[in-house]
This record gives sequence, C-alpha cells and structure tokens, in this order.
Amino acid sequence: MKVAEGQLELLQDIAEFLRYDKSMPSELIRTYVGEMVKDQAVAPDVLQNTVHVTPDIDGETGKLVKYKT
Repeated sequence: MKVAEGQLELLQDIAEFLRYDKSMPSELIRTYVGEMVKDQAVAPDVLQNTVHVTPDIDGETGKLVKYKT
C-alpha cells in the first residue's frame, strides 16, 4: 500500500514517541508502522503501473482497427 507523502514520516514520529511506552496500544502502533515501512519498500509505484490505452482508428473508414498501449 502506498501512503501519501509525509504520512509515513508522521507515523514513524508517533512510533518513535511511543517507543518507551510498554502498553499494548503502543506496541500495536509500533508493529503497524513497522509493517507499513516494510510494505512501502516493496510496494509498486501506482503511477508507473498505470496503462494508457488509446484506440487506433482507421483514417479512411473511421472504424476501430486495434488498441495501442
């Protein structure tokens, strides 16, 4: 999952702030942020995987010939 710019840094700051708190909610937040960091490292960039398809129209007949990618 890709996160918005600045969102991951904010979550990391919160996890760092809660580092010394041994309560269960703090532990869950640290675990969640750690997993997000791992996912961010291997997640594909959504914009690079976007495919644009444009129809190829025959100029003489105006009919669809094929799709170009």
